[in-house]
Amino acid sequence: MFKYCIHFNKDNKYEMTIFKKLVFLFCFFVAHSFTVSADTTKLTVCEWKGYIMPWEKEFKTYAKERGMDVDLVLYSEYLSSPEQIFNLARGRLCDVITPTHNYFSQRNNQLFRSLLPIDFSKIPNYADVFSTLKNLKYKEYMGESYAIPLLGGSYGLAYNADIVPEPTSFDVLFDPVNKCKITLTKAQFAANFYIAILKAGHDKENIYDMDRSITSRGFQDPKIQENFELLYKNVCAQERFWDGEADFTKAELLYGTTYWFGVATANRKGLNWKVAHNVRSTVWLDTISFVPTLNDSPDKLKAAYLLADFMLSKPIQEKIHKTYGVVVVNKKAKQELSDLSEFYKEKWLWKPLSIRTQGIYQMIHNNTMSTLKKNDSTLTPSN
Repeated sequence: MFKYCIHFNKDNKYEMTIFKKLVFLFCFFVAHSFTVSADTTKLTVCEWKGYIMPWEKEFKTYAKERGMDVDLVLYSEYLSSPEQIFNLARGRLCDVITPTHNYFSQRNNQLFRSLLPIDFSKIPNYADVFSTLKNLKYKEYMGESYAIPLLGGSYGLAYNADIVPEPTSFDVLFDPVNKCKITLTKAQFAANFYIAILKAGHDKENIYDMDRSITSRGFQDPKIQENFELLYKNVCAQERFWDGEADFTKAELLYGTTYWFGVATANRKGLNWKVAHNVRSTVWLDTISFVPTLNDSPDKLKAAYLLADFMLSKPIQEKIHKTYGVVVVNKKAKQELSDLSEFYKEKWLWKPLSIRTQGIYQMIHNNTMSTLKKNDSTLTPSN
C-alpha cells in the first residue's frame, strides 16, 4: 500500500512532502509508545481473592508518585491450597504471592527454597507493623526472612447476634439442639480437627503433633473421633459446609466457624453476625512473599517492594479491615482488635502438619462427608 501511495503522488512534490511528514509522525508515535511500554514494569500477582487487586488503581498512583509506572497483572487462578502455592512459586509463574504462614515450612521447607529473602529496610511502613507479628518465627529460614505480614484472623466462632447471645465456647457447635443450624469449612478442614481435639481435652500446643495419636483407621483417642463425627453430623448436609468464606445468609443458621470474611459479607447484606472474641481459637496469618522472577529486573524487584510498602500503609490496611473485617497488621490502622499481643501468641498459630497426618485427616474428612451425603435426604433441621 505504501508503494502505491508513493507512486500515485510522485509527481506532486507538495503531496509527497506531506506524506513524508505523516510517515515521520507515525514512526515517532510508534517509537514513543514502545519506549513508554518499555518503561512500564509489570508484576504478576498470585493472591487469595481480593487481597491486592482491589487496590490496583491506588497502587498505580502510589508507585507513580515514587517515580515508577507499574502494572499489576492478576494470575489466571486465585490461590486455593498449599500445593498450588508451592507449584506457582517453584514454577515461577508469578512475581508476588500471598501464602498463609503455616505453608512455609511444610514438605521440608519447599516453599522457603522457592522464594526470595525479604529486606525489610526497603519497606518503610514495616516500622508500623505490630512487634508481636515481627517476632513470630514462621517466616525464618537459614537466617533469612521470607514473608511480610499482611492480614489475619482466627478460625473463629461466629453467631447470629439478632437471635442468640454471644457464646462462651465452641460447645454450641456440638450441641444437638443446634443440629442443622451451624456451618463449617470443607476446604481447610484441618481446622475442624483442631476444634474436635481441643474439646477432647488435648493441649493447644500439641494439637499439631498427632502422628503418634492416629492410625490408618483414625484417632487412638475415641473422644476425638466422636467429637469430629458429631461436629459434622450437626452441620447436617454437605451443602451446609462452606468453601471460600462462610455463607451466613441462610436464615436457619445460628452459629458457624469463620475466617472472619463471611461475617463482614453478611453484615454488608444487612444481617447482624459477630465473631465471639471471648472464645479462644487457632489463628492464621496471610503474608506477601517474593518469587525469584523478581531477580530478572532491578525495576521489578523495586516495584515489588513498593507494592509491599503500599499494602502495609495505614489507609490500605484500614480499607482491608473495613472491607473484610479481618485483623490488619499496621498498629496505626483503626480496627476492632487494638492489641494483638495475646491474639498472636506463637502457641495459637497454625503449624505445619506432617504428610502422614494430612493424609489421615483427608481420609477421615472424606469418609465423614460421604456419610452425610448418603443421609442428605433424611436430615432436617431440629426445632
